Amino acid sequence: MLCIVDSGASKADWALLDGQMLDRFTTKGFNPTTQPGEAFMDILMQLKAKGTKRPQSIYHYGAGCSNEQAQKSLSDLYHRFYPDSKVYIYPDLLGAARAVCKGTSGIVCILGTGSHAALTDGHLLLHHFQSLGYILGDEGSGTHLGRLLIQRFFLGGVPKAAVQKIQNELPQFDADFIYKFYQSKDQAAKLAALGAFVISNKEEPWISDLIDESFSSFIALRLKAYRDHRDLPVYGVGSAAALLWEKFSHQLRNQGFTPGICLQRPLDGLIDYHRHYARD
Repeated sequence: MLCIVDSGASKADWALLDGQMLDRFTTKGFNPTTQPGEAFMDILMQLKAKGTKRPQSIYHYGAGCSNEQAQKSLSDLYHRFYPDSKVYIYPDLLGAARAVCKGTSGIVCILGTGSHAALTDGHLLLHHFQSLGYILGDEGSGTHLGRLLIQRFFLGGVPKAAVQKIQNELPQFDADFIYKFYQSKDQAAKLAALGAFVISNKEEPWISDLIDESFSSFIALRLKAYRDHRDLPVYGVGSAAALLWEKFSHQLRNQGFTPGICLQRPLDGLIDYHRHYARD
């Protein structure tokens, strides 16, 4: 039996296959870099409780899985429950590449709560920059959209006609917002929630301009290294990519890139990859 996992920090999608689909389900997510191992032990207990037989191979694609130490710690957790299983731990960026490229070359972009990009042959990552996270980077993501919304609102960049609407729908935007924001421990989640507000109001002209600015920054910073590979399709993965794909595609074409396909959640693509294209 084959187990495939696509995990973010908040949510994980699972598939169990044995020639055909046996089961698929969603659990809480896990990031081995930022969360304690006990949280993942609880998730594995849910898997064990399903009564399925031991997976021969486990392919885990996840947030926080780029570091070798994080990969080892997560592999050790799996082996506590499945000591004889072969466990492969990969970063979510590779999962995104394998999910959308189907074993062919391309440029893959993650645009979700955070953002990232890489050049890939469809099996391995050939090049990517360091992720800078929501404070220093993540252009084009939900957190970046939220950050731009805060800047617009508090620095006078919102049309007068829209100020009242924002105050009604976002009552947290009061005189104490900035202080409370910097005192909070869940800043990324707060920014992502504001990013969701931006996406849900994408038809507003000034918000449309805000989104274009975010995507333009992402392309300028993250895809600049791949301008010699403009013959390759650019793929998207993540909620922001899926919900704003038309706008992102327009920005790509303006910069000479060719949009490919987009997947909001990559599990289906990963199932297809391991069935038909995988080398290992």
